[in-house]
Amino acid sequence: NDPTEACALVILSILSPAFKNKKITLKNVLVAADRAGAFSALRRMGAKIDFGSRHERYGTAYADVISVYDKRLSSRRLAEDILCTCLEEYPFIALAASTADGESILRIPDSLSKELRPRCETLARNLKQTGASIGVYDEGLVVRGREELDAGRFDAENDPVLGLMFNVISLFSQGETTIENLGNIDVAFPGIVNKLKEIAQS
Repeated sequence: NDPTEACALVILSILSPAFKNKKITLKNVLVAADRAGAFSALRRMGAKIDFGSRHERYGTAYADVISVYDKRLSSRRLAEDILCTCLEEYPFIALAASTADGESILRIPDSLSKELRPRCETLARNLKQTGASIGVYDEGLVVRGREELDAGRFDAENDPVLGLMFNVISLFSQGETTIENLGNIDVAFPGIVNKLKEIAQS
């Protein structure tokens, strides 16, 4: 039910052409308003994502998340009101913007801009290898996407979320991907890398 793991699976399904005419359903994902903004952000970009079987447990909302590969995403200006609810999944939003048609602006809260700037710089440095155009500014990232992404030699800098995101890229990008300094990805997200590979090959 972890939204970060769910976001990785959803991103793969909506960005990889291998999923054309396929649907994936993730059961019991945490979709509380203050934690699951990534799905709303992706929907604003044109991703076909729906929720089903919504229920509450201990005062927290959960739902099945259903995603379908539909079409190329569209660029958007995403403000801090939505991105502050998915800061952990911010790298996946940046990846989505890297494939989108046009220029996206991903703005983080002003109060966190200094704290998150190193992560934005790491994202920009790595995602530029895919062929997308990415710039860092005081409030976040400016991303001009391309339809197909190249593989690259990525450095996760021991950040398991970045490592997870680069693993997603490796499953649909053009070329051979190398990922360095994955960190404790298997501790943070047990079994998720194998699950991504299984779904990509299904």
